[in-house]
Amino acid sequence: MWLENARDEGLWIESIQLFLLTPDGSADLESASLEAGASSDLAAAILAPREHRLLTIPFRAPIHNGRHHLVAVVRAHSATTSHTSLSAARAITVARLRVHNLKVFPTVLPDCQGETSVRFELELLNVTFDPVDDVQLLYELREHGSDALLASGRLRLGRIAAGERRRVRSLEPVEIPTSALIAGRRLALDFQLQPEALTERRLLAIGTGADVKVEDIIIVPPDRAPGDPVLPGEMAALGFTLVNRGNQQGTSPALVVRVSAEADGKPLHVEPDTLSLPNVVLAPCGGSLRIGAAQGTEGASANLSLPLLFIPQDAEEGDALVRLVVGRVAEETTTDTDEEPTRASVHIDLPNLRVLDLSIPQEVLLGQSASVRFRVANVKDHPQDRAPVPAGVRVRAELWQRGQRLAQEEFRTRRSLGAGQSELPPVEFALRVPAQAEKGLALVRLEVDPSTPERPRGDVRESNETDNIVEVPIRLTTP
Repeated sequence: MWLENARDEGLWIESIQLFLLTPDGSADLESASLEAGASSDLAAAILAPREHRLLTIPFRAPIHNGRHHLVAVVRAHSATTSHTSLSAARAITVARLRVHNLKVFPTVLPDCQGETSVRFELELLNVTFDPVDDVQLLYELREHGSDALLASGRLRLGRIAAGERRRVRSLEPVEIPTSALIAGRRLALDFQLQPEALTERRLLAIGTGADVKVEDIIIVPPDRAPGDPVLPGEMAALGFTLVNRGNQQGTSPALVVRVSAEADGKPLHVEPDTLSLPNVVLAPCGGSLRIGAAQGTEGASANLSLPLLFIPQDAEEGDALVRLVVGRVAEETTTDTDEEPTRASVHIDLPNLRVLDLSIPQEVLLGQSASVRFRVANVKDHPQDRAPVPAGVRVRAELWQRGQRLAQEEFRTRRSLGAGQSELPPVEFALRVPAQAEKGLALVRLEVDPSTPERPRGDVRESNETDNIVEVPIRLTTP
């Protein structure tokens, strides 16, 4: 976000808060903040008179997909007064689809056979339980830095089902016009996925040279399939392929690949984070070398230490982003088309406990017991969720009337609950209504994994701590 001081005196930024609102602006779904005392980014955020500055705030997208509004609140002070500024609400879309493993080939033209066209492929993943209709992939080719359109196309992909992973390939090559085939020229191939408005860009070079790319990055959690979510406290194996998409051989006596990762704006540990590959020789137009975790049976893995991604125990739900930077080979001094490090993501998954299907008599006699039936569920907020909940989760039922608790019962779950699994309470689980209670309305309150002074988030860290309570009114009557 841009901060601008339009005053003739300096401003000290105290805090910045972001609020993600529902489409009608009636509810706050998520919030994030930076405090000057706890953030190195804000520690030096002193805006001189008439100065403007760009600040980046990590923000975790909610599980609620679709259109939302984002608002920023900035608190600052000068030598004479305090200021609070509220930004205009900005509409944003929380995407339902993810784009993985976008590959464009070749990236240096003409290719080894003299062809002057490129192809592409990618994977789409629907991370929600709702289908996405009328999905289209648009692509446009321009000279880098120019608005003049050289070529364009559209792939109509139809419906992407809930949880579906689909591989998409270009149906026909994207032809480079003869007028653009000038040595040294660079072209930009832009992609836009509709209706999500997700964009990607890949560069092309005209000329001769190598162009070593990082492709097919996979992140493999223990005992699960590549691409599955990773859990806090786990190590995930990394794998990737070095591919020469240029038209000349790529050679290096010591090619270095650096790996970094982050989640929720915080760096994650990768070991080793630097790989040195001796005597690399990659043939033109597709010569490759597989590093680390293999993808199926493709290629041969190099004799190197396996890169491992460490997820801390206190990691929150969200995406971990992995970036790889590969050093240039000798033959790509002018044909390196990487604008930024190649990246991939993996979802860090936490469980989510809820009370479902609560059933209790609408009327209960004073002095009698009310049978309370429900399910304790570890719900799946996304089709890819895998995080389990250990056995022994506390479940508490309470009866309240006029601000007084009349009854309370607890039990603990008997078994571990995988994502999407649930457990019923004991058959005898009930709340006994005191005979001295007043007739009239009362409230039954069910809470799974209640908080304690020592553990304000309960015994289980969850992706959503706000949906653990269900309340139902009942009527207490006399015989």
